[in-house]
Amino acid sequence: MNFIEFDVEDNSVCEHDYVEVRDGGDAGAPVLARLCGHEVFSTFVSSGNQLYFTFHSDEYVSRQGFRAIISASDGNGNCHKTMICMYNYYKCIHLRRKP
Repeated sequence: MNFIEFDVEDNSVCEHDYVEVRDGGDAGAPVLARLCGHEVFSTFVSSGNQLYFTFHSDEYVSRQGFRAIISASDGNGNCHKTMICMYNYYKCIHLRRKP
């Protein structure tokens, strides 16, 4: 998963608005990062076949949000699925590769 734009409320401990990325398929998976502010962060790769991410907002300060590209590969670098998640659009767009 790569964030290509990121702008949520900034706080030194990311407690108001944040995106949390976990290495696994649910809220109990190990936390890879809790992100806030306006920096574009590095790539996140799962140790298995799932990443779990949550956006939390306290609704007091509004910013642009984030855009992320999420890709699935076979471990050899061959991309099988790509999705783009965008602010102001509340679901991910699935991009399909042409055969």
